[in-house]
Amino acid sequence: MVYALMSICTVWCVASMMSNFLICRPFTVTLDPTTHGACGEGSLRDFVGNVLNLGLDVVILSMPMPLLWALQIPLKKKMALCAIFGVGFG
Repeated sequence: MVYALMSICTVWCVASMMSNFLICRPFTVTLDPTTHGACGEGSLRDFVGNVLNLGLDVVILSMPMPLLWALQIPLKKKMALCAIFGVGFG
C-alpha cells in the first residue's frame, strides 16, 4: 500500500507540474508574460487538483492510525498519539 501511494503521489506531482507549465500557448508565455499568446482557464483544473490533494492528504494521514489503535496502551494515550500524528507533529 505504501509503494502504491508513493507511486500515485509521484505521478500526480509530475502531472500537476506539467499542467501548470503547459496551460499557456505558446510555451514562452509561461516564462515571459510580455510575449503574445494565451493561457487556458485554470479554475476547474485548480479545483480538481485541490480535491485530489486533499484526498491524498487524508489517505496519508490515516495510514498509521490502525497501527496506533493496535497498541496496548491506555485509550487516553492512543487518542493523544492519533491527535499528534493527525496534526502532523511528531
